[in-house]
Amino acid sequence: MAKRSVFQEMYDWFYRRYGETSKETLLKLMKDDVDIQRLRRLSQRELAEFYCRGLVYSAAGPDRIL
Repeated sequence: MAKRSVFQEMYDWFYRRYGETSKETLLKLMKDDVDIQRLRRLSQRELAEFYCRGLVYSAAGPDRIL
């Protein structure tokens, strides 16, 4: 079995918490995003995936090597 990356583990952890969050709540969490108009056009699933990827990048930071 292939080892899962730390990034994938983090993403899965965030997705378990936010994957079923309503679209309205996700949009509130991202209300200050510079491209909020584009985000409003995404489905709930796409929005949750986008949000969770952002959380992973934020948590890992630009200088971390995991």
